[in-house]
Amino acid sequence: MVETKTTSWGYRQDSEECSILTFWHGDWSQIPWRGRPDHYVAFMRFRRGAVAFITAGLLVAGCGSSGDSSGTKSSEGGDAASPLVDPLDSGDQFNTLDPVIVRTDFVPGPVATSDGLVHLTYEIQTTSLSREDTELESVAVMRPDSPTDVLIELTGEALEHATTVIGQRDATTTLAPGSTLVTYIDLVFDSIDDVPTEVDNAVATSGADHATIRRFRVSDIEVDTYGPPLRGAGWIAGEGCCSPPTHHRRGIRSINGKGVIPERFAIDFLQVVDGIAYENNGDANEDWFGWDAQVIAVADGVVASTFDGMATNDMVDPGELPSTVPEGGGNQVIIDHGNGQFSAYLHMQAGSLEVQEGDIVERGQLLGRLGNSGHSSAPHLHFQLGTANSIGSGEGLPFVFDEFELLGTFENGLIDAIPDAPGDQVAAVPPPVGPGVRTNELPLDVTLINFAD
Repeated sequence: MVETKTTSWGYRQDSEECSILTFWHGDWSQIPWRGRPDHYVAFMRFRRGAVAFITAGLLVAGCGSSGDSSGTKSSEGGDAASPLVDPLDSGDQFNTLDPVIVRTDFVPGPVATSDGLVHLTYEIQTTSLSREDTELESVAVMRPDSPTDVLIELTGEALEHATTVIGQRDATTTLAPGSTLVTYIDLVFDSIDDVPTEVDNAVATSGADHATIRRFRVSDIEVDTYGPPLRGAGWIAGEGCCSPPTHHRRGIRSINGKGVIPERFAIDFLQVVDGIAYENNGDANEDWFGWDAQVIAVADGVVASTFDGMATNDMVDPGELPSTVPEGGGNQVIIDHGNGQFSAYLHMQAGSLEVQEGDIVERGQLLGRLGNSGHSSAPHLHFQLGTANSIGSGEGLPFVFDEFELLGTFENGLIDAIPDAPGDQVAAVPPPVGPGVRTNELPLDVTLINFAD
């Protein structure tokens, strides 16, 4: 028997005719199953699709001639297939009781980003079926055709920082009875050709004698190229993709009973001059450098909807900010680009909108003026791309800008550009890939970029 060892997930080939797929966490000498240390779960695939259950060598079966050697244990999920996500049946299922339900609502396609890499970003939901508190111990993602090829494995603090209770923001790996955790996955590849079309997701919890494995298909919705939504220099791409998860990405909403993340790839564009976002003391909206900037269409399309008439928020005493749809987005424009994709431009100034529903617009056309309306605490433009004519429904989609100049990154986030007092700001550091013009990429979170004038 040829045996491959790994510190994550392993594969054994007993002969050319018979394959055993064995999942374990850690080295063989440290199998984390409770009770007997030699207890593990394996799956055996036979010529006619019969499946044998093996625990600690209790069952002996003969193998026929080689055939389809795939075989991945999947949880009994009950997900209905949709145009956005297809939880794949990985062949003949090995039906055993799992401690958790593992699912996702959407796996967006991969996107080229300003770090010179390609990101595949999605969320795994884990629902406990236990009557007691359990701990999420590890989450791993693997290529289905190569179980030893672990794309990412999250444990310890890394797992905790990437996981929350669904609908909440505090990091935790504790699964209360019947509760659901969301783990935010960000896979990084050198090129688009390295990205698999399907991914196996392995979730291990305390007290369980096996990991729960679920396979998902990566969306084939094309990542399209768009022009800039703004002009000029000094724009911070705040609260953007991809890791750690920002408030945009954590914004899971239920629409007609289905969970969606409309703002998954949204960006808050905040303008800075010499590393700071405002002059004077910033107590007036007009003190902020982005105030009144021209907001422009990123591509040709038809105005699908507008919302106008919301007052500008006071910088000193903004009062209670709206959290409903569409009021939370303030004065806004949504454009249908005719490809199943809608761009949204939020928080603009009241009375500044230059278009109305039904208007045909061209790339670069003026839509309105950057403001501070709706659920907003400072003048900025919230931009997002999604699958629906609404800021609160549909899935958030990745996108790339055809061109921008990358200047640097704010290591501590937007707080570096919004100090307590002018002069306290921290300058952006040069990006690892080096500053310069970037084409057909998505600017990552807290990168500082220039658009063409």
